Amino acid sequence: VARDWKAHREDDLTPIVENQAFGWNPSIAGTKSEDTIIASSDDPLIISAIPRWPMISVETDIGTIERPDILVMV
Repeated sequence: VARDWKAHREDDLTPIVENQAFGWNPSIAGTKSEDTIIASSDDPLIISAIPRWPMISVETDIGTIERPDILVMV
């Protein structure tokens, strides 16, 4: 069972409120991916994105999402 499901508590009734911050780190075998997100009344606001950081487009069941790529420094 993925860690994110183990960390989930079905009896937790804590409400999600506007401007609340979350660390989102989906399960990805063998690597780490994490974003800091602010809940808003519209769409989630990703605040951990860094301008000029290389990004890749990833196709998912819900559409295309942008994820940080590996930064190669020469």
